[in-house]
Amino acid sequence: MPPSVPQADPMQTSAAAAQLMKLLAEFNPGAVEFTEANEAALRPLPHGDSWGQFVKLVQGYAFAEAQAQLHQAQTELEALK
Repeated sequence: MPPSVPQADPMQTSAAAAQLMKLLAEFNPGAVEFTEANEAALRPLPHGDSWGQFVKLVQGYAFAEAQAQLHQAQTELEALK
């Protein structure tokens, strides 16, 4: 994560990720807007350049792939706790 990106509250990150997982699982096009609106909370999940790739998947409606990446990122984050 670049140093210019502020740290998000872990509770907000977890809540935003759970909501986004639900939207992705439902193939809900609102996932695109949700991702953009909640970038600050979600950005800590994918590491490094993965955020841009993740956003491209969501914006391209590749929800299954985005969901898999988000799940992996959540698993990695949980392992760090």
